[in-house]
Amino acid sequence: MYDSEKIALGIAQAKGEGREIDDLTAKIIAAQFHDGSAQALAFLSTGAIQGSASDLWRAFGDGYTSHTAADRYALDWFGTYLQNRQSREEVEGWADLSW
Repeated sequence: MYDSEKIALGIAQAKGEGREIDDLTAKIIAAQFHDGSAQALAFLSTGAIQGSASDLWRAFGDGYTSHTAADRYALDWFGTYLQNRQSREEVEGWADLSW
Protein backbone atom coordinates (compact mmCIF):
# COMPACT_ATOMS: atom_id res chain seq x y z
CA MET A 1 0.00 0.00 0.00
CA TYR A 2 1.32 3.45 -0.91
CA ASP A 3 1.75 6.16 1.73
CA SER A 4 -0.97 8.23 0.08
CA GLU A 5 -3.37 5.31 0.53
CA LYS A 6 -2.33 4.86 4.17
CA ILE A 7 -2.92 8.57 4.77
CA ALA A 8 -6.33 8.47 3.09
CA LEU A 9 -7.33 5.43 5.15
CA GLY A 10 -6.13 7.03 8.40
CA ILE A 11 -8.09 10.20 7.65
CA ALA A 12 -11.20 8.25 6.66
CA GLN A 13 -11.07 6.28 9.91
CA ALA A 14 -10.62 9.44 11.97
CA LYS A 15 -13.42 11.22 10.14
CA GLY A 16 -15.75 8.25 10.51
CA GLU A 17 -15.04 8.09 14.24
CA GLY A 18 -15.24 11.87 14.74
CA ARG A 19 -11.69 12.22 16.05
CA GLU A 20 -8.27 13.53 15.08
CA ILE A 21 -5.91 11.42 13.01
CA ASP A 22 -3.80 9.01 15.03
CA ASP A 23 -0.07 9.30 15.64
CA LEU A 24 0.78 6.84 12.89
CA THR A 25 -1.15 8.77 10.25
CA ALA A 26 0.49 12.00 11.43
CA LYS A 27 3.90 10.36 11.21
CA ILE A 28 3.25 9.17 7.65
CA ILE A 29 2.07 12.64 6.59
CA ALA A 30 5.13 14.19 8.23
CA ALA A 31 7.46 11.78 6.43
CA GLN A 32 5.89 12.68 3.10
CA PHE A 33 5.99 16.46 3.48
CA HIS A 34 8.88 17.47 5.78
CA ASP A 35 11.28 20.20 4.72
CA GLY A 36 14.40 18.73 6.33
CA SER A 37 14.57 21.39 9.04
CA ALA A 38 15.73 20.48 12.55
CA GLN A 39 12.22 21.11 13.90
CA ALA A 40 10.64 18.80 11.31
CA LEU A 41 13.25 16.09 11.80
CA ALA A 42 12.78 16.21 15.58
CA PHE A 43 9.07 15.64 15.09
CA LEU A 44 9.71 12.82 12.64
CA SER A 45 12.04 11.02 15.01
CA THR A 46 10.21 11.54 18.32
CA GLY A 47 6.78 13.09 17.73
CA ALA A 48 7.81 16.09 19.85
CA ILE A 49 6.36 19.45 18.93
CA GLN A 50 9.16 21.97 19.39
CA GLY A 51 8.06 25.58 19.34
CA SER A 52 4.56 26.37 18.20
CA ALA A 53 2.33 23.94 16.36
CA SER A 54 1.84 26.57 13.65
CA ASP A 55 5.57 26.93 13.07
CA LEU A 56 5.95 23.17 12.93
CA TRP A 57 3.10 22.88 10.43
CA ARG A 58 4.89 25.39 8.18
CA ALA A 59 7.89 23.03 8.12
CA PHE A 60 5.60 20.50 6.45
CA GLY A 61 3.12 22.68 4.58
CA ASP A 62 5.61 24.82 2.67
CA GLY A 63 4.23 25.52 -0.78
CA TYR A 64 0.77 24.52 0.42
CA THR A 65 -1.07 26.03 -2.54
CA SER A 66 1.11 24.20 -5.05
CA HIS A 67 0.14 20.79 -3.64
CA THR A 68 -2.69 18.67 -5.00
CA ALA A 69 -6.11 18.86 -3.37
CA ALA A 70 -5.52 15.47 -1.72
CA ASP A 71 -2.19 16.63 -0.31
CA ARG A 72 -3.72 19.86 1.02
CA TYR A 73 -6.49 17.81 2.64
CA ALA A 74 -3.88 15.62 4.38
CA LEU A 75 -1.92 18.70 5.47
CA ASP A 76 -5.10 20.25 6.86
CA TRP A 77 -5.74 17.15 8.97
CA PHE A 78 -2.11 17.16 10.06
CA GLY A 79 -2.34 20.82 11.09
CA THR A 80 -5.44 20.09 13.17
CA TYR A 81 -3.65 17.14 14.78
CA LEU A 82 -0.73 19.40 15.74
CA GLN A 83 -2.99 22.14 17.13
CA ASN A 84 -5.17 19.79 19.19
CA ARG A 85 -2.62 17.33 20.50
CA GLN A 86 -2.61 17.44 24.30
CA SER A 87 1.12 16.95 24.82
CA ARG A 88 4.02 18.64 23.05
CA GLU A 89 6.45 16.07 24.48
CA GLU A 90 7.97 13.07 22.73
CA VAL A 91 5.40 10.36 22.00
CA GLU A 92 6.13 7.11 23.78
CA GLY A 93 6.55 4.33 21.22
CA TRP A 94 6.77 6.80 18.30
CA ALA A 95 9.82 5.09 16.80
CA ASP A 96 7.96 1.78 16.76
CA LEU A 97 4.93 3.12 14.89
CA SER A 98 4.71 1.43 11.53
CA TRP A 99 2.13 0.19 9.09
